[in-house]
Amino acid sequence: MNTDLRAAFLRIVLTCSLACLFSSSVQSAPTGPIQVVCIGDSLTQGDGDDQGLGYPGRLQAELPKGSRVTNLGKSGWTSEMALKGYEGKPSQLSLALKQKPDLALIWLGSNDLWYLYEYANPNASQEKADLSRFEQNIAILITRLQAVHCRVGLALLDDQSRRPVAIRGRAFTGISPAELKQMSKQVAAYNAALKKLAAQHGCLLMDTAKSDVFTNPALLNEDGNHPNASGYARLTELWKKAIP
Repeated sequence: MNTDLRAAFLRIVLTCSLACLFSSSVQSAPTGPIQVVCIGDSLTQGDGDDQGLGYPGRLQAELPKGSRVTNLGKSGWTSEMALKGYEGKPSQLSLALKQKPDLALIWLGSNDLWYLYEYANPNASQEKADLSRFEQNIAILITRLQAVHCRVGLALLDDQSRRPVAIRGRAFTGISPAELKQMSKQVAAYNAALKKLAAQHGCLLMDTAKSDVFTNPALLNEDGNHPNASGYARLTELWKKAIP
């Protein structure tokens, strides 16, 4: 084989090898029954839903027969708590890994943001550190789950500064109007980090950022913070669209 032919052959082999390597990293959808775990806070637990299902309970009914959805959501939990546990309770990650899931749906960040602006009164430097910590927590969750051959879905966050609970100052009285504007920018930074992680790790992505679930009174619980049954039904549809 002459030099030019050899070089062309090697290029073809290298191209095919890289294509195979890339395709093997993409999370393919399993066929038949699947095991799903839902990791998150009150929005995963289902607070505000008078039917007690949240999106995990509704998703269960939409999956193939024999599938199981385990709701690990904990009201008030942050990304740090989901990763490490809290007040003697095991981490959602450790519980998820025990399930040997085919698919993990992660929706975290709301409480990271509420607590940051309710208690910390952060400056720009603290906001940067908070963003880095959040991104690292989510990255660890993803890599640990993918290490056991689990597909991962991430949820983008809505702009919490637009929720009625924030605007009316019902619950988070320590957050000033100026801090609400800061939080709105931090939400955008969180979502940028989530999109980057999804692209890097081949995760599914569910987008609440463009949804009216948290601003439409018909979809909200009277607390102005959590969806009602109709809101959770809408969120279930968004998750279904994200899961091929």
